[in-house]
Amino acid sequence: MSTFKSTNQIRHLAIDIETVPVRPLEDYPSEVRAYLVQKIEAAKALDPAITYEKYASLHPSFGRIVCLSAGCLASDRHGNELIITKSFTGDELGILDQFNRQSAYFRNTFVHFNGLSFDVPFILTRMRLNRVPCMNQRFAIIRRFSFDPHLDLLEFYSQWDRAKSIPLGVLAELLGLPLPKADLSGSKICTAFAAGEIRRIGQHCEWDVATTLNLLRILVGGYDPVPPELIYSQEDENDYTQLATVLSSDSRTRSVLDPDLEILPSADPILIPGSSVVRVGRDWPHP
Repeated sequence: MSTFKSTNQIRHLAIDIETVPVRPLEDYPSEVRAYLVQKIEAAKALDPAITYEKYASLHPSFGRIVCLSAGCLASDRHGNELIITKSFTGDELGILDQFNRQSAYFRNTFVHFNGLSFDVPFILTRMRLNRVPCMNQRFAIIRRFSFDPHLDLLEFYSQWDRAKSIPLGVLAELLGLPLPKADLSGSKICTAFAAGEIRRIGQHCEWDVATTLNLLRILVGGYDPVPPELIYSQEDENDYTQLATVLSSDSRTRSVLDPDLEILPSADPILIPGSSVVRVGRDWPHP
């Protein structure tokens, strides 16, 4: 199966991360441990159920990335609109390095849901702490009231009013988007990671990416969503499996794309608010 010749044939690159604590609370020096306990106790005023695991996972100084998923809109020569997703997992340094190299020459729009407040600054902070220079300076631009280079669909939907924001899963339900029955909730990522369920975490993360891309189609483009049977996970360079069946233990339920089918850029144009140009197909080299 042939894939895009350039990252800039991708118009919108959606991302999502999953995080866990860097280390157990008891492994920190006493001064750091006392600071964390104080912050967690203060946070209970807003979230009585908050734990160290949740607090640390949301804070890039105390949390680390265990999965970074990315995805894009695509099409095939028969005119079917597709969603293609992929996960980077393993040690955090390897995840950051892979994402850094894959996105280095991307010059179009990064898309996410709550990414300006969480995913993007978390990634950038973990890059700094791991001494990984960000190769894409556009990715490092974080600014409010702008949808270029980052289109945060939470902010787009709520019109920058946090009082009107709702979670990704709730918005997906309201719009009738499919959610996997066996999906993880964010609060269970730490438990799944401790149990070694890395691929399951990847699937959860990729579902969020696919949902984000469908929200982009609906809320920004005015198009119908891509149906579940046309959402594919790239497991390796030439292996695309229907995301809904990635974890199926029954090989008969696994649906794969025809290896001879060419993947093309999405045929449905989506103009990002505030931008008069859709940059497509420029021949930027791969890193």
